[in-house]
Amino acid sequence: MNVLKKRWGYLFMAIILLLFMGIGYAFSIFVVPIEKDLGLTRADTSFVFTLCFVCFAMGSLVTGFLMHKIPSALLLKIAACMFCGGFILSSRVTMLWQLYFTYSICVGFSIGIAYNITVSILPMYFHDKVGIATGMLLMGFAMSTTLLGPICEAGMSLWGWKTMFFVLGICGAVVLAAASVIIHHPTEEQRKNLTQKEHLVNQGKELSPSGILKTKLYYVFLLIYITIGGVGMALINHGAMTLQEDLSVSASAAVFLIGIVCLFNGIGRVVWGLIYDRIGDSSCLRCLGILLVGSMLMILLSLVIVSPMMFGVGMGVALLCYGGSSSLAPILVRALFGEQYFSMNFAVTNIGTIILSCVPALIGALQMNFGNYQVPYMVLLGLAVIALVMTIIYKPLQLRFSLIK
Repeated sequence: MNVLKKRWGYLFMAIILLLFMGIGYAFSIFVVPIEKDLGLTRADTSFVFTLCFVCFAMGSLVTGFLMHKIPSALLLKIAACMFCGGFILSSRVTMLWQLYFTYSICVGFSIGIAYNITVSILPMYFHDKVGIATGMLLMGFAMSTTLLGPICEAGMSLWGWKTMFFVLGICGAVVLAAASVIIHHPTEEQRKNLTQKEHLVNQGKELSPSGILKTKLYYVFLLIYITIGGVGMALINHGAMTLQEDLSVSASAAVFLIGIVCLFNGIGRVVWGLIYDRIGDSSCLRCLGILLVGSMLMILLSLVIVSPMMFGVGMGVALLCYGGSSSLAPILVRALFGEQYFSMNFAVTNIGTIILSCVPALIGALQMNFGNYQVPYMVLLGLAVIALVMTIIYKPLQLRFSLIK
């Protein structure tokens, strides 16, 4: 079969893989029963989520450098063992530190391995459609809460969160094992048959991690990624609790609304990929900054007038922006700094995930201190403003970078 047809099968497998790996985003669904069973506070569970994504970033970083030495199939098999073991052991924990090790470290690290491999390999088959392909790929990661969330909620109501963790561990391991057989770098023969047209900004430059760290453009781009990502992850982690505690929405209704709202995270990854293919990087980023500031103003107003519907709309727009930044991150790393060192460059960029992953924990601590989410979300508004300013600075730096030979 022609590789131009096969590549869609590879993409479908990768989307299914990231759908299961994105279960880390759905941790807020498990927060309340875990807190009740283990006697934890909101700050405790927020840090479990934060540490999970710190380890996700570390897993991605390590994988970026190992992919040049170890076959991706073997790395995916290692991830399968860690993912399965992490969830199964998490179902047996009795103390907080155990959850840090089993869920945050083991599961988080395995997600990072799978994420870097799929994002590094799959776009190699789609140089002619890099925006839409990357967006579709990462949509699977973002849609986990929406698609698997209701299943997890139903499973918890029947068997409890511990049994649901056991089931997730087994299912995720099976998908990772299947992906290790199907997902691979294009062969030399396949490369010859792939369309080579690509929306390039780097004018053929290939920069290694040490090279990109010497450019001002990279740090501006990284700050945009961190600020938008921090806002998005904080809303995903605290959205359901905000609806219940500040806006008096029932638990079941909050889970349902958050599931609907999180659709925008997945949709944003495809939509902004399409937009990038049409208008380029700087215009995309500026639109993201403007929309994010507007969404946070809407969220803050919803808390003042106690409007769950307005909160949902504001969160939806914010997650549309978050999905866009997540989709554009690998696209821009590849377009700006080249293909040769992409897995390492993207892994270095994912260190930003460590920083943005601290935002949910900060918001949780502020919520405990002030007793509501108004002040914490003012902090998120501040991050949104920083993102907007950086998107304005980005364009002249990008133009200057493109002229450097």
